[in-house]
Amino acid sequence: MQIYRSLAELPTFRNAVITIGTFDGVHLAHRKILNTIIDKARSIDGESILISFHPHPRLVVYPKDQSLQLLNSIDEKISLLQNTDLDHLVIVPFTVEFSQLLAREYIENFLLKNFNPSAIVIGYDHRFGLNREGNINLLKSYESPKGFSVEEISKQQLEASDISSTKIRNALLSGNLDLANQLLGYPYLLQGKVVHGEKIGKSLGYPTANIALSIRNKLLPDIGVYAIEAEANGKTYKGMSYIGSRPTINDDNPIGLEVNLFDFDEDLYGRQVTVHFVKYIRGDMKFDSLDELKDQIAKDKKDILFFFTKNEGNFSKKEEAAAIAVLNYNGNDLLNKYLPSHDLDQYPNSQYYLIDNQSSDDSLQTMQRKFQHWKIIPLSKNHGYAGGYNKGLQNITEPYLALVNSDVEVDKDWLVHIVNLMEKDREIAVCQPKILQTGDKTFFEYAGAAGGWMDRYYYPFCEGRIFDTLEKDEGQFEKIKEIFWASGAAFVVRRDVFFDLGGFDETLFAHQEEIDFCWRAKRAGYKICYVPNAKVYHQGGATLNSTSPQKLYLNFRNNLLIIWKNRTGFARFRILMIRRILDFVAMLQFLLKGKYENAQAVIKAYHHFQFKKLAHKEVKEAHNKLVIKHKIGPENKKGYFKKSIVLQYYLLGKKKFNELF
Repeated sequence: MQIYRSLAELPTFRNAVITIGTFDGVHLAHRKILNTIIDKARSIDGESILISFHPHPRLVVYPKDQSLQLLNSIDEKISLLQNTDLDHLVIVPFTVEFSQLLAREYIENFLLKNFNPSAIVIGYDHRFGLNREGNINLLKSYESPKGFSVEEISKQQLEASDISSTKIRNALLSGNLDLANQLLGYPYLLQGKVVHGEKIGKSLGYPTANIALSIRNKLLPDIGVYAIEAEANGKTYKGMSYIGSRPTINDDNPIGLEVNLFDFDEDLYGRQVTVHFVKYIRGDMKFDSLDELKDQIAKDKKDILFFFTKNEGNFSKKEEAAAIAVLNYNGNDLLNKYLPSHDLDQYPNSQYYLIDNQSSDDSLQTMQRKFQHWKIIPLSKNHGYAGGYNKGLQNITEPYLALVNSDVEVDKDWLVHIVNLMEKDREIAVCQPKILQTGDKTFFEYAGAAGGWMDRYYYPFCEGRIFDTLEKDEGQFEKIKEIFWASGAAFVVRRDVFFDLGGFDETLFAHQEEIDFCWRAKRAGYKICYVPNAKVYHQGGATLNSTSPQKLYLNFRNNLLIIWKNRTGFARFRILMIRRILDFVAMLQFLLKGKYENAQAVIKAYHHFQFKKLAHKEVKEAHNKLVIKHKIGPENKKGYFKKSIVLQYYLLGKKKFNELF
């Protein structure tokens, strides 16, 4: 992220997609807006830009008003924004002269002159210019003549997240740190320098660092004792913090902030410290003696150490956050049956989301009644698997996305094993667990089994499942290994890689979009992995039966499309010609067995493929550009079987995966 503190420093931006605001807190609703401009910029090969102001406009317009309490100093805000994929942060010096700009001057002389935007994204209540006279309608009046678009994040979109800076401030001031951190998406933090105190903590055996806040308007959480993580001298330490007036020492002390770092004995005077507030422990108390105070501090430390041990806390490490996202369409019975297994999940830093494709059954009522801790992301219509996840995941900011079918039961530690592996190897883009049947958990399940492969003609198959033959799990697939594709039934992907590479191909609607995405990731040099000690159980066929002609049609059509997308030149021509022959044989087999609808589905798939590939050209070219732009190495060909699986299975009778090698 490039940072500019003066308009004179600005370069000429390419296809600028901008948003404007103070973004105090950089909380989850802010990140939704940021993700919108980041994704939009990527789609037009442009640059995402946040325009913010310093000092806060209220401090300039109303200099005598001392009521403003900020969630971030400018340095804290910069630090938080550097953990996003934003391209540019422009910090505009907010002056009395700037505040006097008329709304049209603001648009013409500030926005258009300095940024020449291709798109502007703003919140529903955004106002600008002298006396806040400018609004969305005035901005839109410039769209056509100036050649940019304006997108408004609606009130409904923002209110659906139920997140605001005001709500976070109120939570912090009332001691509800858990809620504040949940809305922020990270532990509340503050920065300041260590100054000399009265050294009373040291005399009690618990030396504390007294911290002077970096800005006077910074909000201090409610008085009391907190579990914290603090960054000092280039390292991170666990510890405890006290906010209060030390009533045991004196009745008229000002409220201050002190921290005691565990396993630390260095000199911090004059040094900058960043404190992350992890857990509220207790309120402030007045004791009759210093001995009683010392005993209570000892108890506080014991409670905090127990808390960190129980939660294995590296709470300030944003990369470990994970989102479990379940896509739903009229799946009320499945939600009742399978969502309770997620409640036993042992992953310590996860959030639960239900993305709803405008269900017409009782799904949402069930969620509100039985699963209130799940956040609901409602969509305007049924966008299918690919479109539903693409649109729903834009509202989710966790760096790991676990996409789980609504007919999947999960083991309590499945996500722990997967994220731990992905944390160790940044080249892993996607992982899948071992997928077993819900009915008989000793057998692999059709949709993914022990990881997906591709044969030389790009027929997909799995370890543990070749065509319709399912193997029993007898410990034959117990090694972590690279595969070609991961099942969409339980699909864990890095958020940045997912959107860098364009997400799922929505024109496929459903079936094999996860294979297409994995193929793109492998072309960009990433790894796709199978993690056997992570287990889930899939009902399968809950939304579309495996013998359905419609499912057969989608599988044949989409498989042809993803070959056409991901291969080029003579190799693609040769593969598609051989596929015509093999698929024609399959169609004849259906006819001979009296499965006329299945035979018709194959013919229909080829017919639609011929027309669809022309309409698909723009998507193909866009995805290919993203692969080139975000490539980390040569194409990864692990999980590719150099023989024909059709010949191995039907002519040579090799029904099990280990018989192929």
